[in-house]
Amino acid sequence: MADDGQAHETDARPNDTAVEDEDDDLFYDSVDWCKVATERENKIKELKGDKKTLGKGIKERDRKLKSLTADYEKMKNDYERVKFDYEKLLKEHASLKTGKGKLQSDYNQLKANHDDLRSDYSMLRSDQYKLQSDYDQIRSKLNNFEAEERRKLKRQRLEEQKQEEEMQIKRRVRLEEIERAKVREELRGNQHYNQQCFN
Repeated sequence: MADDGQAHETDARPNDTAVEDEDDDLFYDSVDWCKVATERENKIKELKGDKKTLGKGIKERDRKLKSLTADYEKMKNDYERVKFDYEKLLKEHASLKTGKGKLQSDYNQLKANHDDLRSDYSMLRSDQYKLQSDYDQIRSKLNNFEAEERRKLKRQRLEEQKQEEEMQIKRRVRLEEIERAKVREELRGNQHYNQQCFN
């Protein structure tokens, strides 16, 4: 009979190991950590690439705006100078009336150039505001995405910790059950042995 008790104890151990292995497999198969990390990195790289491209566009726009502003100021000064010369020549002598047509033509051309530059300047300012708005939106999306990823990782870590604690509790309970079963088998074997001795 003592041999039967040992046989029962030996048969229980493989089943206990199988239960623990099955619980571990269910836990680790429930989350694809590599996929989660890869998707997060790809999204961050995409948003950073958009941010870098937009930054280059803003720098190029600022360079063109600076150049056009300088041209605008130069044309404005030329316009004022020609206007001054034109008015001065009108007052100096009637014989200079022959140059009036040319000066008027130059004046009109410079005025037209001045108007065109002012229009281009206004368009560039409008583009600047739009690019700045797009840049701010992308930066906001990137910040929101990174914050959400941090929250997701925190929730995943908490869930992982919770599941690990549950697994530890299950293991402890199972080990305690095994120990109690061993004690019962030993007590049963001792009781049978004592009965055999006294009989």
